[in-house]
Amino acid sequence: MRERGQEVDLFDPFGQVIRWTPEFHVSLSNPTWFFCLSNSGHKFLEDLKGFQNFYDFVKQSYINGRPRQVDSPDQSFIATFSYTQYLEMSVAKVQSILRDKHILITGMPTQSIFFDSKGLQTLTNLDARIDIQGMLVCL
Repeated sequence: MRERGQEVDLFDPFGQVIRWTPEFHVSLSNPTWFFCLSNSGHKFLEDLKGFQNFYDFVKQSYINGRPRQVDSPDQSFIATFSYTQYLEMSVAKVQSILRDKHILITGMPTQSIFFDSKGLQTLTNLDARIDIQGMLVCL
């Protein structure tokens, strides 16, 4: 089962528009999920509505239809720097910025991590117990 929302405009750190369609889905091949969905009254349309409400709330802070960090960086809680700019900053400068803003670093070199057991181990031990929240439980 899949529900699609309205296409929305998101922005990258440089102000480029990224068009995206939110989508919530669940596999109907899992009989437990199907039973839960059909008996709980849970609708993915509620998830879409929640996302749309959140998106609309975020857009209220836009200036000229764009996020503050893009259109009015001085009024934003996000300070964007290139990796090179960040490396050139003193610790005192970084701490001074962090008093009032979050720092977003662009162009930072990263290593390739694949979606396999070795890649997942970069997050945590594969034998670690992981608590998952938000799962639909049927009684």
